[in-house]
Amino acid sequence: MEEITTISISKSTKKLLEQKKGKNKTWDMFFKELIEEKERLESIIAAMELENKFTKEIEEAVKGSSKEFRRTLKFKEIEL
Repeated sequence: MEEITTISISKSTKKLLEQKKGKNKTWDMFFKELIEEKERLESIIAAMELENKFTKEIEEAVKGSSKEFRRTLKFKEIEL
């Protein structure tokens, strides 16, 4: 069995944690789930930020390319 330790927290924090933990989980299970959920959410946020950045970079590149294309576009005169 693993060695056990205590963590000093205020009574109000412990009461809140006990409410969130419920009666069906051990403290180990509860804290491991909290850590896993935090890591999962951080990954989702990082992916969303990367997606937003990537989208903005592509949008700016397309706008710049379109402007450059229009600037250099020359029409030929058609003889009738």
